[in-house]
Amino acid sequence: MAYRLHELGSTPTAWEAALVQVSKYTIAKPCLSGYELFNYGNDATRYIDKLTWDKLLESDFDGIEADLEEELLLSGFLVEDDRSDVQNLLNRIDAEKSSKRRFQAIVFPTEKCNLRCTYCYEDFAIGKMPEAVQDQLVHFLKGKSEEYEEINVSWFGGEPLLALDVIDRVHRSLIPHLVRTRAGFSSQITTNAYYLDAVRRRKLLALGVSAFQITLDGVRSDHNERRRMNPKSNLDKNTYDVILQNILALADEPDEFVCTIRFNYDKENIDGIKGCLADLGASLDQRFQFDFSPVWADPEQYPFEIFEGIERHNSFISTNSHARECGVKTANDKLHMFGGEVCYAANPHSIVVRSNGRLNKCTVALDLDANQVGNLTSLGEADLDASLMNKWCDSGVKNDKGCQSCWNAPSCQGDSCPLVRMTEQRRPCTARKTSGTAII
Repeated sequence: MAYRLHELGSTPTAWEAALVQVSKYTIAKPCLSGYELFNYGNDATRYIDKLTWDKLLESDFDGIEADLEEELLLSGFLVEDDRSDVQNLLNRIDAEKSSKRRFQAIVFPTEKCNLRCTYCYEDFAIGKMPEAVQDQLVHFLKGKSEEYEEINVSWFGGEPLLALDVIDRVHRSLIPHLVRTRAGFSSQITTNAYYLDAVRRRKLLALGVSAFQITLDGVRSDHNERRRMNPKSNLDKNTYDVILQNILALADEPDEFVCTIRFNYDKENIDGIKGCLADLGASLDQRFQFDFSPVWADPEQYPFEIFEGIERHNSFISTNSHARECGVKTANDKLHMFGGEVCYAANPHSIVVRSNGRLNKCTVALDLDANQVGNLTSLGEADLDASLMNKWCDSGVKNDKGCQSCWNAPSCQGDSCPLVRMTEQRRPCTARKTSGTAII
């Protein structure tokens, strides 16, 4: 809908007497006696009373202050036309991609694991990272610290706690250099938490690991059916009790950290997950938050019934809504922010370092040819295939007119899953877009 812009004061501007329109990226959320406006393109927010907003929607500018119109224009809630709206978004995306604010290395210290989860896609063929590759990694990250303001190391696997000595050695080798160069440092770990006992969690916290992601797939019976112990192991097959106890013990630590409890859900464990949220949330503090992910697996091979298609998207929205009703904190509260749904694999400042020194972009399709983007050299430099890197990092909204027309483009940028776009030749539209839910 087009809106007429009043004269913006005594000084003529290019906007005077022009036709402008509400940005497609502007969302009005009802609150009290008015609306909270939020612009996904630039994260601008402001309150506007109901009468004024109704007037704008009806193209009725009588009685609306010229200063307010100018403010709405300058803050991006009003734009000259759709083309300028899209161009403003593309300019911001380009600026973010050229920024050297933060570099992320997602590192596999080992690709072995003590569990054999029903939905796992890994083959566990590669073992612990050799010291030679550790040294290459440290040299590589030191070089990045000369380019970037902050270095983030995200420990993945396999199960990274099976190679805690690698984490220890890399951190102790890297951090003194970062102190000298004054580069920022952050670290996180994705762990099944089976081995997250007092000694290990305190070592991680002392080494600067300040974020944890741990999976609990529902109540005890559901969890134990899905997150199974390696059958070659003699360890207790009741992984639930061990992991839950380690989570509760982590909550007793005084350190500052963020812990995300992830639930991978299907049609058969979702009710159990919803049923345990309130009690589990009450036993934890504000350092803990919950994340929900519908299982992504081959329905012919996965032993439980999964959500597919639009039902998958709707289940994500409804599960997050239920979590809010339970009063628990979720990891999805900022999906509406700029870049909130962009996959790390689309980020040119993110790389996956395998335990053998191979470089990937995606942690899921580990054997995909297009995912073999390079290797660490003996000198600790990244030998990258630029054309493969571009496939991951230079697609999305920039080259997709359909994505450019979408109200959710600032959040997902057409890159919520570049793997889907690459392998299935379709837009990886998110649950928020498909379900038409502006804010979670």
